[in-house]
Amino acid sequence: MTEILYITSTSSILDRINRLDQIMLKLETQLINVHAGNSDVKSYMLDDGQTKITSEYNSIESIAKAIDALDKIRERLINQLNGRCITLRDVRGLR
Repeated sequence: MTEILYITSTSSILDRINRLDQIMLKLETQLINVHAGNSDVKSYMLDDGQTKITSEYNSIESIAKAIDALDKIRERLINQLNGRCITLRDVRGLR
């Protein structure tokens, strides 16, 4: 199964966010291992008990780009779930 199918195979926005978090955590761990010199392998495996995903990246930069792209998707889903909000405050309350 691919990352895309893993994320889109659920209909719940909250489940999609959780799946994105799992993938991003694995990618960040792999990025740290490569930068720390502990590993030169640019791939990861995710097994949640029902699905197994194995992905390989060409470079450290592609891992970082994938994390950024997934984070943007995650933020969009969070905005869909919660809506966007702005809090306006009086300037006197900022002191």
